[in-house]
Amino acid sequence: MLADPSNPEAIRRLRKLKNRPHNPLALMSGDIACIRRFCAVSPQEEELLKSQSAPIVLLRWNGQNEFCQDLISPDRPGEAGIMCPASPLHYSLMRAYRSPFVIATSGNREGEPPILDNNSALKTFTGIADGFLMHDRDIYWRYDDSVAFVRNERTHVIRRARGYSSVLHFKMPRRVLALGAGMKNTFAFSDESGILLSPHHGNLENADSFSAWKTAVHETFRRLPKAPEILASDLHPDYPSSRFAAEAAKDMKLQLIQVPHHYAHALSALLESGRQEALAFTFDGTGLGPDGSLWGGELLFVSLNRGGRRLAMFESVPLPGGDAAVREPWRQLAARMFDAGVSLDEARRRLPEHASELEIIYRQCELKLNVPVTHSAGRLFDSVSALLGLAPDRISYDGQPAIRLEAAAGNESGSVGRMWDAREKKESL
Repeated sequence: MLADPSNPEAIRRLRKLKNRPHNPLALMSGDIACIRRFCAVSPQEEELLKSQSAPIVLLRWNGQNEFCQDLISPDRPGEAGIMCPASPLHYSLMRAYRSPFVIATSGNREGEPPILDNNSALKTFTGIADGFLMHDRDIYWRYDDSVAFVRNERTHVIRRARGYSSVLHFKMPRRVLALGAGMKNTFAFSDESGILLSPHHGNLENADSFSAWKTAVHETFRRLPKAPEILASDLHPDYPSSRFAAEAAKDMKLQLIQVPHHYAHALSALLESGRQEALAFTFDGTGLGPDGSLWGGELLFVSLNRGGRRLAMFESVPLPGGDAAVREPWRQLAARMFDAGVSLDEARRRLPEHASELEIIYRQCELKLNVPVTHSAGRLFDSVSALLGLAPDRISYDGQPAIRLEAAAGNESGSVGRMWDAREKKESL
């Protein structure tokens, strides 16, 4: 879906259609010289933009311009995700458009998989989109745009998708189909020749996305040279991918391995590092740990041959209402105030807009009614963002409070990074 980035009404219509009030929107530009006019571009960033992979690259604007920066990226208006054309059709579009940038985002409604065919596009967007550009070449496989940024002369790929090889050259001793987690899902198949990655499938809680994911899994399974010996899934039993793995393992009489969420993060980094074992910090949102609690701020020992164990973690705090507190970060801040012994009157002074609800939160934490505990780093970022008045009352996308916090920290002139002071308390850090 394309829109004019200098037309605020067009951007608002696009956001309403996709139900994405704050998510950043990517821009496409016809050439590097045009991008340099409006953005600060280092030689390494230029090389990345011009590469065959043509990912979206996060760049800083040079200053104010005619484009609606606050509407393109409301939470980080000082930067934009920009890509160069990645196909002949893109080049033709940019030549015909005759403008420095065009908003280019996926053709789908929020939470649904991108549309694959012309008829579905017409059915979904007739009366909404101003025009359609049809093509006689079918889309066989959904692929998102890749996203990358450069910091301290190092390239970091946030999302590895279109333009990058789907094969990782790590030889594995067993044939394993790993089915991934519930959000930002990617599944993978490994054998002695390497690891085959699937496209990004997003949130599997959406019925259409889960259906598209199952189709992709079955199609991949059909094309494998040899069937897997093992199925791997996230330890959380309620993820759609975990339920699918359990049923498939039973039907196919395959071994099922359930992997704790943050061990999976640490082991993937260990494999990329080329080491046999390491200490790994896993700072994340929330994931189910092997002890049944919500992990997300761990120091782990991990080994390719000797398994792993947790060495330390952040101190646990209440999460009143579970997912409700993730959606409304002020609840997390209120719970941390309760846990720290802050009086109800002081909490009301600090959160006056929620004064009438704080007594319920405090009482809920006191009685431990639907109050899981977490030591997640992501939840810590949420709370600090709420404390500084940066987090919205209710988030509109995953990670929004932390993104606002990072943007504010990056805009702080003359700030100096400080090392943390660590202290031990029983098994906590």
